[in-house]
Amino acid sequence: MYHKEVTQSHINTASKQLGFTLTPHSISKVQEWTEHLDSLLLENGEIDPSQRPNSLLPEEIRWITNERKLCKLDFHYVSTRYFKVIDEAKNPVLFTFRIPQQIMLEIWSEHELNRWPIELIQLKARQLGASTLTELAIAHRVFFHPYTYAVVASSDPAKSYEMSQMFEFVYDQLPWWLKPERTKYNNGSLMEFAGIHSKISIQHGNKMSGIARGSTPSVVHLTELPDFESPEELVDASLMPAIHPNPKTFLILESTANGFGNWWYLSWKQARRKWPIGRSRLRPVFLPWYTAPDIKPTPTWRLQHKHLLENWEPSLIALKHRERAHHYVHNESPILEQLLGKDWTLSDEQLLW
Repeated sequence: MYHKEVTQSHINTASKQLGFTLTPHSISKVQEWTEHLDSLLLENGEIDPSQRPNSLLPEEIRWITNERKLCKLDFHYVSTRYFKVIDEAKNPVLFTFRIPQQIMLEIWSEHELNRWPIELIQLKARQLGASTLTELAIAHRVFFHPYTYAVVASSDPAKSYEMSQMFEFVYDQLPWWLKPERTKYNNGSLMEFAGIHSKISIQHGNKMSGIARGSTPSVVHLTELPDFESPEELVDASLMPAIHPNPKTFLILESTANGFGNWWYLSWKQARRKWPIGRSRLRPVFLPWYTAPDIKPTPTWRLQHKHLLENWEPSLIALKHRERAHHYVHNESPILEQLLGKDWTLSDEQLLW
């Protein structure tokens, strides 16, 4: 669902089973058909999502079948055609990949191609869209893949509630013919789809339950881990031994840098040291701030401060930072070099910011 070759192989197999070739469509074509199928539910000028058309034409059935199957098999397709998010201007928009999110997708693709579990410990700068992409990937698995049990949690109830609202929004924005039926729902804590035996449980780090007890999740996203109560017990002693790695495992432990010598700091350092020699279960992933040149700085900031660049000379500390960033991209992160370019260096504009 992540790697192009793996996805295409599954699409070819599904096409043979269905008796017709699954065909991806452009965003405009998807919007056109979505509007058409929505019009079948119009009642007094408004869409009634509780209703279903009495009958569908053969071409309408073919379209729905094509899109349902493609959405299940191809995460990139469903996320860029059907998943909506709230942008910086607080408007609902179709999701598009930023560079940090492309980095994450490349890593997931590598693991899928090698039939490795996706088990990452992710250190990141803020506002790169890392959590957004992870939540979309979880929504994809729960909404489209049967027998998925997902647990997501942030450090406190308010932050976990925000995470739950993303799942709610993505689900609400799906066309009626793509939504699984939601059979159990507790606002901010649970979404269940009994027809496909899938569910999402939203918890928080100060009161976790259900992990390693009864039905163990195969999909987990824990964020802001330095602020969790007893992460040693929750993650090391309870969660990790309960999840048996397999190609369908999706486990993301994530946070910004927060504290020195604490559990998160030591766990990251250990993974960083041991992954290259095959002695860490968790793959360390670092997403630095400069991988998001579209928002760090924003276009508004660029416009407001461009005059400062005319006579600006970077300090020694700034130049050292540029040097370290250059070394990291070109010597320690092949994926970053691939996406940023072999000639990349930190620009004066980003350095000034």
